[in-house]
Amino acid sequence: EYYEQFLSIVHKRVKNDLSLETLRTLADGRIYTAKQAVEKKLINTTGYFADAFDKSLVLAHILDAQVVAYTYYPKSKTNIYAANIQDTTSLINVTSFEKHLPKLKAGFYYLWLPESIE
Repeated sequence: EYYEQFLSIVHKRVKNDLSLETLRTLADGRIYTAKQAVEKKLINTTGYFADAFDKSLVLAHILDAQVVAYTYYPKSKTNIYAANIQDTTSLINVTSFEKHLPKLKAGFYYLWLPESIE
């Protein structure tokens, strides 16, 4: 049941490039490299965090935005977002998070509290 639901969702996204029959033969549990997935039209493109961020700005029609990563920095960069940020001034240490609440504007925020990595 979940497999069929998965195929249905993926097919809605790729139906112009792949028939359901072709998709079914590809989605049999194999693992594809990024290059193979692009060639088989399972994904549109590959890239790094900065590429995804830039693309999200274009799709959202936003001219400028800043990534804010909540982390245990400077002790460690505990998540992929923090690890990819070159300018560490946008990192907010979760131990002092409360003082930053008044600075936040209304909106949805993603907060991830990983277990401490020692």
